[in-house]
Amino acid sequence: MTANRWLGFLLLWLPSIADTSGFDVQVAYSTLVNSVYQLHARLSLDLGEEATKALRSGIPLTLVLDVELGRKRHHLPWKENITSRSKRYRLEYYSLTEQYRVTYLDTGVQGVHSTLDLALRAISTLNGIPLVEQRKLLHQERYEIDLRIRLDVEALPAPLRVLAYFSSGWRVISPWYSFPLILK
Repeated sequence: MTANRWLGFLLLWLPSIADTSGFDVQVAYSTLVNSVYQLHARLSLDLGEEATKALRSGIPLTLVLDVELGRKRHHLPWKENITSRSKRYRLEYYSLTEQYRVTYLDTGVQGVHSTLDLALRAISTLNGIPLVEQRKLLHQERYEIDLRIRLDVEALPAPLRVLAYFSSGWRVISPWYSFPLILK
């Protein structure tokens, strides 16, 4: 079998081994504040055994929140993408102080937490993430917001990344969560 066929086989196979049970979007909604629609959400985050063990061994983990705003098309099954963005979080453990640090990579803001649960709770509570200005949307159209959270395997150190590609314990991603954007 040629290298291209192997690559094609792997690309088809890898999504099927994704572990969707560790991350989940529990609830999400939007609000209009100062003419900007903002996202609020509560996530459920369970890193799983392999990722937690690596974290406690000093390997930083990167979590990515993907958010897409799309316009529903009349008589078409797909949406027109209006905007999409990703928010990235780095989670680190410091064994000397036995503390977890969460860095919001978009802003550089950091928080230090005494337990992994508290660190994950800080990431899992989303409040006021700007989505789109009100003036950019048409009131006669229907819009939908989609979001998911995932562990970024590509951000792992190279030797661990290779292992992570083939281990279901590293393929932690939530299903897409969709809800309508209510225009005001």
